[in-house]
Amino acid sequence: MLHKDEPGSRWLPAAVDGLWPGRTRTGTLACVALLGALLLPGLLRARDACSPGEYQATPPNTPGPIACAPIPLDGNGRVLGPPPRANHWGAIASDSSAVHVAASVDLPSKPEAERAALASCRDGGGTNCSVAIAYGNGCGALVASERGLASGADVTRDFAKQGALHRCRSSGGLQCRVVHVACSDPSSNH
Repeated sequence: MLHKDEPGSRWLPAAVDGLWPGRTRTGTLACVALLGALLLPGLLRARDACSPGEYQATPPNTPGPIACAPIPLDGNGRVLGPPPRANHWGAIASDSSAVHVAASVDLPSKPEAERAALASCRDGGGTNCSVAIAYGNGCGALVASERGLASGADVTRDFAKQGALHRCRSSGGLQCRVVHVACSDPSSNH
């Protein structure tokens, strides 16, 4: 409960008044502001370490705050191993109208897959070709609509198509159609 003595004196809750005898409202606010200034930077600070049960999802030495993700567990609560690093890369490149589309598959790195897809698009007559998507150990899909192009990547052809179609529809595409689907490892063309 607030109480007021004479004009210009204290406005404090009775409980606080007993803790800080002789403090004025201005003095109390100054103390609260000082405490806030000391504590707030720690609360707003970017994460520099993941909590127990999480792993760092951003690559090491990446500028900015780190992203953490839960450590995956199996049905018995045991920690699952990390997924293997991508060793089969693919990419899909096209011109802006998706008339010329090309893909690269089964290459050892993302940059190689992107370069090969771009070269193949240009060799096929495309001008202003760009990489729509690159994917490792999985599949990629390119979808076109009246609003432009959308792409998606996932572990299977169907999931990649679904992701690309969803992005197309989410961006306002009404007539989304799959233009191309490819998988980075042709032997696992699932």
